[in-house]
Amino acid sequence: MDLHQIQWPIRRRRVRSGPGETKEPLKKEAVAIRKTGFATGIVFGLDGVRHNVLKIKPPLIVNQAEADEILDRFEQSVKVVLRA
Repeated sequence: MDLHQIQWPIRRRRVRSGPGETKEPLKKEAVAIRKTGFATGIVFGLDGVRHNVLKIKPPLIVNQAEADEILDRFEQSVKVVLRA
């Protein structure tokens, strides 16, 4: 799956994802992204009724450079899991 084919609508400060057409939850992928992120120093929690919502834990107060680093590590975690 191409990283850019994932939908990332933002609702109430939460990011949700699902494959383009079907919008099926990516539960297995969310668990794998969580594990990969942890290995790079980002702690994600799983939330939602299907346990497919990733949340950065604990909630952070960060500057722009730190936010950029977190997002870079998150992107790398997603790429590793989705092999994008």
